[in-house]
Amino acid sequence: MVGFAEELKGINNFIKTKLNRVVYRSMLARAYNQRAGERRRVLNQREYHLLDFLISQTEPSDPFSSRPSKRIPLEELASSQYIQAAYRKVTPRTFRRELIRLEQSGFIKFAFDASIKDYIVELDFDAIGKY
Repeated sequence: MVGFAEELKGINNFIKTKLNRVVYRSMLARAYNQRAGERRRVLNQREYHLLDFLISQTEPSDPFSSRPSKRIPLEELASSQYIQAAYRKVTPRTFRRELIRLEQSGFIKFAFDASIKDYIVELDFDAIGKY
């Protein structure tokens, strides 16, 4: 009976993870098309693509895990080929500023991981209810 309950829990985690990612992706499209002001969108094009990249990069390695998203060290994210290409025409300060803005807007979360002495970036699925 315990094995069956664990299996159901894993299946429930799998469904929630997949559903969260689908809904998060559609929320990104809404936020991108939504105006925050006369000249500004909630998400600019580069921020939208950064979050879309994070969705694909944070897919959990174990689909039945209770953790809905893989966490990425900030240094690993910053040095990825995608980020290097997307931010090549702007300063590193722009990348940091956009990450901070995404965190303040509730799209992502940061946490310091003392074991690797770096910040960890992960999607914040609570953003789904905000946008």
